[in-house]
Amino acid sequence: MHYKRYNMKISALLFFTIFISGYSFAQDCKVLKLEIAKSYKGECKNGLAHGTGIAKGQDTYEGEFKKGFPEGTGTYTWANGDIYKGYMKKGLKEGKGSFIQHTVKGDSTLTGIWNKDKYEGSGNAPYQVGRTESVPRYSISKGIAARNKITFRFVRAGANFSNVNNLSASTTSGTDSLNGTLLEIQDAVFPVDIKLNFSVPNLLNTYEYNCVFNLTINQQGSWDVVLNI
Repeated sequence: MHYKRYNMKISALLFFTIFISGYSFAQDCKVLKLEIAKSYKGECKNGLAHGTGIAKGQDTYEGEFKKGFPEGTGTYTWANGDIYKGYMKKGLKEGKGSFIQHTVKGDSTLTGIWNKDKYEGSGNAPYQVGRTESVPRYSISKGIAARNKITFRFVRAGANFSNVNNLSASTTSGTDSLNGTLLEIQDAVFPVDIKLNFSVPNLLNTYEYNCVFNLTINQQGSWDVVLNI
């Protein structure tokens, strides 16, 4: 695994203070999916399950949450014993995952790509977005260049945004480097998992907030990723 940290403008102390003020471990965070809303233990933000945790009700879910819903990688177990392992979005099966169904004739497993709880097929999607935090919009496109490279560009109000602080990149392959306002990952071996953490100031430049963007790219090629922050 490759890991680098780029300190650009904000002090580590300020970043740590903001992080602690936004997140906490709590027992009384709300879970917004009713089937698992009876109890929750894990990370919390603004009174909602957010981060990693476990929620129980008539069903059980353990994994990543976002704004009260299962979102990211996790395991969802239904009351009848059926199990889903993989990506979820707003409490629904989304992206790559495996659904294990219990029947009187034995277990059957359906593995592949899901879209809003519906099975789309067994093929690999070109890419899969995992956990995101404070990245409201993004675009991902594959270029025509033959070289295996992933380029991340940060944008605000339609223009390149350079005031990105405490940027850290974790990848399963390739070499990552910061080139001006561009983060490049070169010579990656696909599929490649990429996890970005960074902080940016708000519009009034009065405080900074933490951002997370996790991405898996399955197909080789030259990829351009634009994060609107």
